[in-house]
Amino acid sequence: MNNKNHSGINYFNILKGIGILSIVIGHCCNFAGKYVYSYHLALFFFISGFLYNEKKYGKDPFLNLANRLKNNYPRYVLYAAIIGILHNFLVDIHIYDISHGKQNFYDFRNYILNSMVMINTEPLYGATWFVAPLICSSAIFGGIIHISNILKEKWNSNLIKNLSIIILGLICCLLGYERMIIKYTILMRLDVSLFVIPLFIIAYYLNLYIKNYYQYLKGYIALIFFGLSIFLCYKIGWNIDLVSQQVVIYHFYILAIIGIYECMYLAKLIKDKQKILAKIFSFLGEYSFEIMSFHFLCFKIIDVLYSGIVGITDSNIIQRFPYSYDFLWLIYIVGGVFYLHYVLILSKTNIRKSF
Repeated sequence: MNNKNHSGINYFNILKGIGILSIVIGHCCNFAGKYVYSYHLALFFFISGFLYNEKKYGKDPFLNLANRLKNNYPRYVLYAAIIGILHNFLVDIHIYDISHGKQNFYDFRNYILNSMVMINTEPLYGATWFVAPLICSSAIFGGIIHISNILKEKWNSNLIKNLSIIILGLICCLLGYERMIIKYTILMRLDVSLFVIPLFIIAYYLNLYIKNYYQYLKGYIALIFFGLSIFLCYKIGWNIDLVSQQVVIYHFYILAIIGIYECMYLAKLIKDKQKILAKIFSFLGEYSFEIMSFHFLCFKIIDVLYSGIVGITDSNIIQRFPYSYDFLWLIYIVGGVFYLHYVLILSKTNIRKSF
């Protein structure tokens, strides 16, 4: 399938736009939280696996890692610094409570040094915990493909290659899941990185062997899957939360696969039928990293503005995280997702494209 239509809109940018919108919804909309948590991070791992370029990286996994770092690491540190610079101001306007304290030069220096090894201590930058496992899981998957290609050449067998990919992927998944079961987090969240490797493998094989996958994205199947997701999440009580290691392996993969299918169908529908929405979601996908980095800050700015308008001065209300007022969920979504559009228009600057 050609991922661009006549207007040059990329299908996978739309898909990433759906993913980042889902993340923002999950962080500010209680009634939708369980549903979007069932697939939103899985979608990004899946996209990374689908877009993996074996021709370019299959024999050079370190180039794959280097490009991942180049595309994500500088922005991670830069945006962490921006949030860190705002720390004392956020304490002054009661977004942070006094327990966070004010930073001096040495505190800020240590914060930057921690950010450089992707350890984050600022709550408003917390959504970016996911960047490290995205980079690491891509590197691990690239290593698996590299090893499988070596075995293929040694034994002159494509079957050996495929078996090695599947076996190594399952071993990684089980190692990561074992860490989750005992609630043991690994540096750079390697527990998550290992656990999600099968999503890369599924996407890799889908791209490799089902070239006309687009025609299998059907509305009636997506609707059935949506009903099934709602039933499993809200009636049966399946709940997915990778960051807190609250996950059951078969719950995660069933919900992830059906949720990814729903998102892929929705992206297809938007791309083919809704040209204005296609441009909007493509924009969101293009700048998904920036939205991920700053939407918590947007939530709290909205809280401060609303509190000032209605005369609420109770710092305990303003300091609630990640937002203060349940009924403002729609405003949080709009502000958290579309603030960047106005920043770009006003500043006329170019922010590097997101992952």
